[in-house]
Amino acid sequence: MKYTQVLNPIWANAEHTAINCEVDFDDLREELVPFTAVATGDYEHSHQIFAECVEGKYGEIAEYVEPPVPEYVQPPAPTKEELMAKLLEIQAQLEVL
Repeated sequence: MKYTQVLNPIWANAEHTAINCEVDFDDLREELVPFTAVATGDYEHSHQIFAECVEGKYGEIAEYVEPPVPEYVQPPAPTKEELMAKLLEIQAQLEVL
């Protein structure tokens, strides 16, 4: 696949085996599309973009930044009154059946 421009290379992982970037592919309508280039695999253009990024053709590759782990927030436990109301609601539904 032919491309004319590669921008914003950044390591996609801590092992430096993949690079995220934006690529302008000739065959696509979009000017720039997100793309992950890798050194090995099925697509020659991916290997070529990876090698060119490593060589510095598109500037320095930004370092990988571990995404923050979302903090789990425990929802508040229902009160006894809420549980009783829910049980009565279920009981009423069962009586209708």
